[in-house]
Amino acid sequence: MHTGTYGQICESFGGKWASADSACVTPLCYRNGTCGNWANPITRCDRLKTNDTISDVYFQLGEPERVDGNRYIWRATKDSQDLIVAIIESGTLKSLSCAT
Repeated sequence: MHTGTYGQICESFGGKWASADSACVTPLCYRNGTCGNWANPITRCDRLKTNDTISDVYFQLGEPERVDGNRYIWRATKDSQDLIVAIIESGTLKSLSCAT
Protein backbone atom coordinates (compact mmCIF):
# COMPACT_ATOMS: atom_id res chain seq x y z
CA MET A 1 0.00 0.00 0.00
CA HIS A 2 1.56 3.26 -1.09
CA THR A 3 1.01 6.86 -0.16
CA GLY A 4 1.19 9.34 -3.01
CA THR A 5 3.72 9.56 -5.81
CA TYR A 6 6.78 8.70 -3.72
CA GLY A 7 5.10 5.58 -2.39
CA GLN A 8 4.24 4.47 -5.92
CA ILE A 9 7.81 5.01 -7.08
CA CYS A 10 9.15 3.13 -4.04
CA GLU A 11 6.89 0.14 -4.65
CA SER A 12 7.67 0.09 -8.37
CA PHE A 13 11.32 -0.53 -7.41
CA GLY A 14 10.44 -3.37 -5.02
CA GLY A 15 10.46 -1.31 -1.83
CA LYS A 16 7.78 -0.55 0.72
CA TRP A 17 6.76 2.93 1.75
CA ALA A 18 7.19 3.94 5.40
CA SER A 19 4.66 6.75 5.63
CA ALA A 20 5.58 7.70 9.22
CA ASP A 21 9.17 8.41 8.12
CA SER A 22 8.34 9.36 4.52
CA ALA A 23 11.01 6.89 3.43
CA CYS A 24 11.36 3.99 1.03
CA VAL A 25 12.56 0.80 2.70
CA THR A 26 14.23 -1.60 0.28
CA PRO A 27 15.15 -5.27 0.50
CA LEU A 28 18.69 -4.13 1.35
CA CYS A 29 17.46 -2.91 4.74
CA TYR A 30 18.71 -5.98 6.63
CA ARG A 31 22.26 -5.51 5.37
CA ASN A 32 22.05 -1.75 5.99
CA GLY A 33 20.32 -2.01 9.38
CA THR A 34 17.45 0.18 8.19
CA CYS A 35 14.39 -2.11 8.25
CA GLY A 36 12.81 -0.20 11.14
CA ASN A 37 9.74 -1.08 13.19
CA TRP A 38 6.36 -1.45 11.52
CA ALA A 39 2.92 -0.76 13.00
CA ASN A 40 1.23 -3.79 11.39
CA PRO A 41 3.75 -6.46 10.41
CA ILE A 42 0.94 -9.04 10.44
CA THR A 43 -0.19 -7.65 7.07
CA ARG A 44 3.06 -8.87 5.48
CA CYS A 45 3.19 -12.36 7.02
CA ASP A 46 1.55 -13.98 4.00
CA ARG A 47 4.46 -12.84 1.82
CA LEU A 48 6.90 -15.12 3.64
CA LYS A 49 7.52 -18.83 3.18
CA THR A 50 9.80 -21.49 4.60
CA ASN A 51 13.40 -21.18 3.37
CA ASP A 52 13.20 -17.41 2.81
CA THR A 53 16.33 -15.60 3.94
CA ILE A 54 16.60 -13.63 7.16
CA SER A 55 16.87 -10.48 5.04
CA ASP A 56 13.48 -11.30 3.43
CA VAL A 57 11.96 -11.73 6.89
CA TYR A 58 13.35 -8.42 8.17
CA PHE A 59 12.27 -6.62 5.00
CA GLN A 60 8.69 -7.86 5.32
CA LEU A 61 8.25 -7.66 9.12
CA GLY A 62 10.82 -5.07 10.19
CA GLU A 63 13.14 -5.31 13.17
CA PRO A 64 11.95 -7.92 15.68
CA GLU A 65 10.89 -6.82 19.13
CA ARG A 66 13.22 -9.42 20.56
CA VAL A 67 15.38 -12.38 19.60
CA ASP A 68 15.66 -15.42 21.87
CA GLY A 69 18.21 -17.78 20.32
CA ASN A 70 16.70 -18.77 16.97
CA ARG A 71 13.25 -17.33 17.85
CA TYR A 72 12.54 -13.90 16.35
CA ILE A 73 9.47 -12.21 17.81
CA TRP A 74 7.29 -9.30 16.64
CA ARG A 75 3.98 -7.89 17.87
CA ALA A 76 1.30 -8.53 15.25
CA THR A 77 0.31 -4.84 15.46
CA LYS A 78 1.79 -2.04 17.52
CA ASP A 79 -1.03 -2.22 20.11
CA SER A 80 -1.54 -5.99 20.06
CA GLN A 81 -0.45 -8.64 22.51
CA ASP A 82 -0.61 -11.20 19.66
CA LEU A 83 2.78 -12.29 18.40
CA ILE A 84 4.52 -13.32 15.21
CA VAL A 85 7.25 -15.88 15.87
CA ALA A 86 9.82 -16.90 13.28
CA ILE A 87 12.35 -19.67 13.74
CA ILE A 88 15.48 -18.72 11.80
CA GLU A 89 18.48 -21.05 11.60
CA SER A 90 21.67 -20.32 9.66
CA GLY A 91 20.03 -17.27 8.08
CA THR A 92 17.03 -19.25 6.77
CA LEU A 93 13.37 -19.16 7.83
CA LYS A 94 12.46 -22.59 9.17
CA SER A 95 8.95 -21.81 10.47
CA LEU A 96 6.63 -18.87 10.90
CA SER A 97 3.68 -18.53 13.23
CA CYS A 98 1.53 -15.49 12.49
CA ALA A 99 -1.06 -14.37 15.01
CA THR A 100 -4.60 -14.52 13.69
